[in-house]
Amino acid sequence: MAKAPFMTAEELEGALGVLPRTSYAYTPTPLEECPRLSQALGGPRILIKRDDLTGLAFGGNKARHMEFRIGDAMAKGCDMFINTNHWVSNNARFIAAACAKVGMKYIFVARGTKERPFKGNLLLQHLLGATFHYLESYNRDEADAYCRKLAEKARKDGYTPYVSSDEPLNHYAGTLGYMECALELAQQVQSQAIPVTKIFLVAGSSMAGILLGSKLVGLPWEVTGVWAGDRENVEEQIVSYSRQCQKLLELPSSIEPNEANVLFGYVGEGYTIPTPECIEAIQLVARTEAIILDPNYTGKAMAAMLDHIRKGMITSRDTVVFIHTGGTPELFSHADSLVV
Repeated sequence: MAKAPFMTAEELEGALGVLPRTSYAYTPTPLEECPRLSQALGGPRILIKRDDLTGLAFGGNKARHMEFRIGDAMAKGCDMFINTNHWVSNNARFIAAACAKVGMKYIFVARGTKERPFKGNLLLQHLLGATFHYLESYNRDEADAYCRKLAEKARKDGYTPYVSSDEPLNHYAGTLGYMECALELAQQVQSQAIPVTKIFLVAGSSMAGILLGSKLVGLPWEVTGVWAGDRENVEEQIVSYSRQCQKLLELPSSIEPNEANVLFGYVGEGYTIPTPECIEAIQLVARTEAIILDPNYTGKAMAAMLDHIRKGMITSRDTVVFIHTGGTPELFSHADSLVV
């Protein structure tokens, strides 16, 4: 059932259009029908929104994020981007690619990276020209302090650094990008008369954007996010991201805590450790639709969706869209786990 809109799609597009941004993502991304996957499950009509094909060094959801993040950095006159993240980070790979496109120096403070081999995202960042600082610790506060010291030195050397963790927009840029994605998806399903009932994707800032964009323009989708990371307060983050976007763009509404439907039961032993169900989901989607998921995020999100189908929580009466948010490079770091 359609929900009452707070604003039109044109009004939301106009609000997003006032922000500084760069142009990176190849959009609209395809919306791919998956008949063999649906048949294998004996279940609903399944489509996959191919945001793994956005461009920027193997693609993924962060291409939409980077349009606003790098746009913000350039608007502030920055010529250096300092970022810290987990060593497997897709986000770090995208920053390296986006900085390379505009000629901005990029420094990556990689947490938990001591003696890690150059595979997956680390390898790509090396190829893209990143400068690495390796930290044995995974502690975010320690890494943030380290980044600020690097920024102090950079300023003395004549640079204008953009310290990612200290910039508010960096935490909700993905929400901005995925409000736009919600409008894009709405146009696609409406033009093809596809009666979408459910959306599945990885939980986080991208989910917040799909939720908020859908709510603002009255889209009748039930959005479910699947958590695959190492934090426990993701619902609070989703609400916070939406409220920051509301304030920035003077939007008429934001996400309420009871609207963030996040599943936590599919992480398994922990972040970056693929579960047996994740591996099975990767193999099934590859062998039925020739679409490759990743072992850290989208494989776990797909495993959750498959579980809901098999338990009858998603039925043959539903039409479900899975948003493939990328992450493919880290597949190659898990070859031993995937060859079973």
